[in-house]
Amino acid sequence: QQLELQAERKNTEYWRQLQTATADLSHTQLGAEYGNINSVFNDTRFFISQSFALPVVYRRQRNFYRAGEQAALARVGLKQLELHKEVKLVFYNLVDIMERQKMLYRLDTIYSRFMNAAALRLKTGEANVLEKSTAEAQVFQLKLQQGDIEADIRRGQRQLQWLLNTADTILPEYSDALNNLSPVADSTAGLRVHPAVKFQMEQVNISGAQAEVERSKLSPEFTLGYSNMSIRGYQTKDGINQQFYD
Repeated sequence: QQLELQAERKNTEYWRQLQTATADLSHTQLGAEYGNINSVFNDTRFFISQSFALPVVYRRQRNFYRAGEQAALARVGLKQLELHKEVKLVFYNLVDIMERQKMLYRLDTIYSRFMNAAALRLKTGEANVLEKSTAEAQVFQLKLQQGDIEADIRRGQRQLQWLLNTADTILPEYSDALNNLSPVADSTAGLRVHPAVKFQMEQVNISGAQAEVERSKLSPEFTLGYSNMSIRGYQTKDGINQQFYD
């Protein structure tokens, strides 16, 4: 999950970088010619040209990239919220397991004393074998439950390692959390700024910006260029006299 969040942040940087080069120009055209054009002499020609779109095209393209950045930012916020939610679920699940572990430890202490007392009573003849066997069975059952609890704790720790992308083994420190529990307010006022709602709104904005970009492709383009050509041979200025131009 942490890696997915980092990927979403990189996607935001991608859209931000696109805004620095919104003039997506076509390829510059270069050309040259050599051969007979006007006479038996070989003539030359070279040219260079570049096409441009209207300024509104580049402005709409920039707006599209900005909308993409805002959508990516909203996606980051949504991923953060999802990550926080999953971490909280694992956190409080571990808290529940660790509290049950404490209870099992207390029960283990009680039943261990009971088992020792039953063994002593059996030696003195004050109890029978059934009482001692029952106590041993209870202690054995508690040991099994403690093993299951420890396995659940390790599983929760691995979930936290995966969610947070860390190799550290984490256990929750929850004494303050239990003391500061408060009821969640049932209000819809925060729905407008909820990351999921913001993400959907940004998706609408980016779709509108993309439609404007596609519509601007119907706009005409302009081409600026320079051309230089030589024409060698005899030419006439007055229609009678011939003059050789080299």
